[in-house]
Amino acid sequence: MRIHTNFPFISLLLMLSLAGCQSIGSGRSLSLRNPGFEEPAALSKIPGWLQSQHVGAPGEIAYEMAMDSGATPESKQSLRVTRLINQIYGLVDQKVSVLPEDAGKILNFSALLKTQNVGPEGWLLVVNMNSAFSIIEQAKSLPVTGTSDWHRVSLRTLIPSGTVNVSAGFLLLDAGSGWADDATLLVE
Repeated sequence: MRIHTNFPFISLLLMLSLAGCQSIGSGRSLSLRNPGFEEPAALSKIPGWLQSQHVGAPGEIAYEMAMDSGATPESKQSLRVTRLINQIYGLVDQKVSVLPEDAGKILNFSALLKTQNVGPEGWLLVVNMNSAFSIIEQAKSLPVTGTSDWHRVSLRTLIPSGTVNVSAGFLLLDAGSGWADDATLLVE
C-alpha cells in the first residue's frame, strides 16, 4: 500500500500556521495578577495592585481608587481612579520580575483606557524599571485627556541593563476620572 503525500500543500499549511503564531505576538507574557480587575475587592484593596497617592494634610484622601462594575468594556469590572481634591498624582501599579536576559529587549505594557473630564496632564500608563534598590528609568505613555471611550493604549520601552523588576500601572495626574481594564505585559 502506497500513501501519497502532498508536500507542497503540507508545507503551505505549516507556513500559514507559523505565520499565525507570529501574528499573535512574538513576546513572552509576564504574569500580572488580576489584569482584568475581576478578582473581588477586599475592603478598599484592589487584589494584585498597589495604590498610592500624593496627599497634603494628614488623613487627606486626594484620589479614590476602586473597582467599578458600572463602566466596563466587556468584563464585569474595571479599575477607576478619580481625583477628589487638587493633588499631584494617584497611582495604581504592580511589580513584576524580569530576567537578566531581558535587558535590551522591548517591554510592551498595554491596557484599555477610558476617561471622563480628565485635565491636560492626563490619565496614562507608567512603567518604572527597577534595580534591587532604586528606579533605573521611568517611561510614560502619552496622556489621555478629556472624555474618551474605551480604547487600547500601549507603552513600549527598552529594558535597561540591571533591571530586576518593573512596576507597571496607571497614573492620574489631573482632575477627572480614568478607567483601565484588560492589562497585558510582554517582553518582545
